[in-house]
Amino acid sequence: MRRVFYLSLLILFPLSLSAQNYYYLLAEGDSLLKAGNYKLAAEKMDTAYRMGTGRMTDQDFLQFARCTMKTGDLEKAYLLLQASINFGYTNMQNLEKVAELQPLRNDSAKWANIRRQVVDKRRDIESWWDKPLKIKLDSIYDAYKHLAVMADSIKRKEGLQSPQIAAIERQVKKDDSVYMKTIIEILSDAAFVAHYPSVERIGKKGNELVWMLLQRADYQTQQKYWPEMAVFTYFNKSEEPNLAKLSDEMCVHIGQKQHYGCLFVPVPGSTNEFQFLDIEDVEHVNERRNSKGLPPLELFARKYNIRLPAGFKP
Repeated sequence: MRRVFYLSLLILFPLSLSAQNYYYLLAEGDSLLKAGNYKLAAEKMDTAYRMGTGRMTDQDFLQFARCTMKTGDLEKAYLLLQASINFGYTNMQNLEKVAELQPLRNDSAKWANIRRQVVDKRRDIESWWDKPLKIKLDSIYDAYKHLAVMADSIKRKEGLQSPQIAAIERQVKKDDSVYMKTIIEILSDAAFVAHYPSVERIGKKGNELVWMLLQRADYQTQQKYWPEMAVFTYFNKSEEPNLAKLSDEMCVHIGQKQHYGCLFVPVPGSTNEFQFLDIEDVEHVNERRNSKGLPPLELFARKYNIRLPAGFKP
């Protein structure tokens, strides 16, 4: 059986130059931030921000705020941090620890306002939750996450061929068959198209769990719920990367090449290197990835140590 590695478990362009550059700029900004070159990192992220209308996430704005704070521009960093909160960042405990934000924390009035905004945003987010369902899905997600952390630790120490990795994969497969029943109940709900599995209704963990299990389901289940997921994605554009992964899974299930380059497997005999499953029309894969909000294939491959496919040119 093929061993496809999902970002959510073990666990996550020629057509548009600005979109392609956007992802490169974010990657460069992140590298520069880690290297301590804050001024240049902030410049890269500022350019990305100007290009990436509609693409910036709460985490992107937080990174941008960290860089900007290190350049000494407190007012701009303050605005960027507020943007991060507005886009859904509500982890106040983490904000209290981010070293670069200390000058803002020293400004009692500004920091008190940040705290109020976080509380207000969290209250707004939680008002939309289906809380009983969210609690249930969060519990399932956390169980998978525990297995993922174990697998990652074993992989680093013993490699992908460790018998313990195989044991964890068997446990994951067993859990999939049990928890998929819960997901099917959600997808069968009459209110599904309007509300599920949106982050607003079931939270980030629940949303990721629904997509993850669908992407690992059998072809018949994927085919049955594809129309609902496509309609849901039409009204929730931020979900397009997840729909692309589901599409690739369905193609591979029936012996076709994947379209978006979301799926990869270990290189035979390697302990830490991967290769893509065959990609249709690989010369134009970045155009298709861009249309679904996915970063260029070469950046994706660099991040996860995946060999670039033959015939692909960045």
